[in-house]
Amino acid sequence: GLEAILGWPSAAAMRFSEPSIPTVLRQLAERGVDRVAAIILSPQFSPLLMGGYERAIEGARAAIGPGAPEAVVAGAWHLEPAFVGGLGARIRTGIANAEQRDGMRPAVLLTAHSLPLRVAREEPGYLDQLEATALAVAAAAGLARDGWTFCWQSAGHEPGEWMKPDFADLMPGFAAAGKRAVLVAPVQFLADHLETLYDIDVGAREQAEASGLRFERVQSLNDAPELAAALAAVARRTLATVGEPAGAPA
Repeated sequence: GLEAILGWPSAAAMRFSEPSIPTVLRQLAERGVDRVAAIILSPQFSPLLMGGYERAIEGARAAIGPGAPEAVVAGAWHLEPAFVGGLGARIRTGIANAEQRDGMRPAVLLTAHSLPLRVAREEPGYLDQLEATALAVAAAAGLARDGWTFCWQSAGHEPGEWMKPDFADLMPGFAAAGKRAVLVAPVQFLADHLETLYDIDVGAREQAEASGLRFERVQSLNDAPELAAALAAVARRTLATVGEPAGAPA
C-alpha cells in the first residue's frame, strides 16, 4: 500500500528477527536505493525506548560499507492527521455499535504500553506525546473530555512500580457507575500482535466481564489505507529534510 502511494521501494524490517534491519537495508541497496526514510512503527518517539533502532540501522550501514544507503530516522508522528483520523473513525464506529446494542455509550479507554515509573520519569517528552495523541484521537472521535479515560496496559514483570492506572484497575468503577460496556482503543499500537490479541482481547476481556461489562476493542489499523497515507506523509517529510526530490527511491 505504501509503495502504491509513493512509487518508491518500501520494506518492513525487524530489530530482533528476520527480515532484519541489516538484511532489508542490504536488499534496498541492491535495488539501487541511496536514501532511506526509516520510520519506527510507534507514532510516539522516545530516544531512550527507540534508540536501539537507530543503532541497529547505523550498524547495518557500517556492515554494508560505502554502498550503504543514507538513512534518516523519522521522529515522532503522533499527530499525523491520517493516523489520528483513522483511529478516531474506528472509535466512532465502536461507540455507535455499542449505543445501538446497549442504548448507552460505553466507557472508552485509550491505552498505551505501560512503562516502569523510573523510565517514565526519564522521558517526560514521550509521556507528553502520548497525552497529545490521546487528546487528538478523542477529538477526532467526537468525545468530550469526560467521555474517555487514558490508561496503561501490558505492564511487565520488571521489579519496581509501573505506570498507573492499568486498565484492570478501572473496570469495577465503570460497572459501579452504571456502564454496560467498555471499548478499548490503543493509541500507540498500529497492528495486531501480542499486546492486542492477548493482553487486550483475552486479558482485558476477562477483567471486563468479571465486572459485568461487555467488552469490545476497536479494529487495529493494520494495512488500512489511513495508515499507509500517514506513513507516506512521514516518509516524504523525513526525506525532505535532506533535500530528497519527490518521486526518488526511498
